[in-house]
Amino acid sequence: VGTVIGSDGNVSTATRNLFPTSGTMPFTGNNFRSMIATGANTFYASGTGSGTPSTGGVWYANNGSFTQISSTATGQPTNMRNVEIYGGNLYTSSSVASTGNGVWQIGTGLATTAGQTNTLLINAGTGASTYGFVLFDTNSDGTNDLAYLADDRTTAGGGLQKWVLTGGTWTNSWSVLVNGTGATSTTAGTGFAGIRGLTGTWDALNGAQLFATTTETSNNRVIAFSDTGSTPTSFTNLASAGTNYAFRGVDLTAVPAPGAAALVGLAGLITKRRRK
Repeated sequence: VGTVIGSDGNVSTATRNLFPTSGTMPFTGNNFRSMIATGANTFYASGTGSGTPSTGGVWYANNGSFTQISSTATGQPTNMRNVEIYGGNLYTSSSVASTGNGVWQIGTGLATTAGQTNTLLINAGTGASTYGFVLFDTNSDGTNDLAYLADDRTTAGGGLQKWVLTGGTWTNSWSVLVNGTGATSTTAGTGFAGIRGLTGTWDALNGAQLFATTTETSNNRVIAFSDTGSTPTSFTNLASAGTNYAFRGVDLTAVPAPGAAALVGLAGLITKRRRK
């Protein structure tokens, strides 16, 4: 089930059910993982399907009509994780070794028709496990040049990653894991966790302010990072999910006060100690 909630707090009943009552069923035999609304009755959803033909990838929903917009051609990813919109373009994350681990761009702009080519924007490398991500255009030239990726591995290279675009090439600046007391580490160790959900803001004065969910299967956390130019050595614990509960996605939403933002958990709490 996918739900769109308006700024007035009311649920849009037209998009409450993700699956259509007839026609091709998105994510058949498996699950959808993420969605982002573009209106009261329109949204994009990402996930994976089982069987042939593939029903995974990114779908566009328009008032009950569903279109599988991402290409399913050989070599194209159909097992998608988070879906996001940055700079008027559509992006998703995937971690399938055969097609590429990292962040993919889906077509150009906000496509609504089938067969859009998926282009690997940031190749996170062999073994990466990318979930949430944020992209920033720091010089307002229309090209994203700063990115942060959430990687749920608890080994070195997992956790929060910083990527910078230089000379047309994305380079990983640093990766940090987190412990339970507010310290980060660039190497694996007992008690360190990875990152799964991720959102944030950037401005020239304050740098990046990032909010993430950790990977513990029970009583995980919403945490906050500040990146002012050097590898962060600490973070702040903002909330704990509670025993047998876990936070998943996290995002920012506007509130009435001009320039303010509120942190919200998109997926709420997961009541079982497992994940797909």
